[in-house]
Amino acid sequence: MQNSIEHYLKVAESTGKFLTHAQLLIKLSRLYQKMVPIPLAKASRLVNYTSGTIVIYADNNAVATKLRQLVSTISNNFSIKGYECTDVKIKVQPLDLYRQPVRLPSSKPLSKVAASKIHHLAETLQPSPLRNALQGLLERSARAE
Repeated sequence: MQNSIEHYLKVAESTGKFLTHAQLLIKLSRLYQKMVPIPLAKASRLVNYTSGTIVIYADNNAVATKLRQLVSTISNNFSIKGYECTDVKIKVQPLDLYRQPVRLPSSKPLSKVAASKIHHLAETLQPSPLRNALQGLLERSARAE
């Protein structure tokens, strides 16, 4: 039977505080997602909680501004749920979409039957953008093979 990473974290003495804090952040994050409007929840995330201070990252300035208007509500809701909340810090930290690997579309060559039908269609057309596009498709397909 394989042990989960949680098992190993619980066993190691030095990770006890880390695991406890991570579990707390997960709980608080879920509460936060439920207490703010859905569009704001999708564009922001709770990232830390220390000494009664909650830190929230917003994807852009507009979201951050709206969240700043809701700081007292957010703070009160956490207090009602039993978590000490003396301060809520809102920071703009956009998601780093540019560092994620870009998946290029996979090019699949045309089958011989499809290529011959497209070639026949292109020959029957008068010079036009559609004919040029079909010829370009055939050329790209021939290079991909």
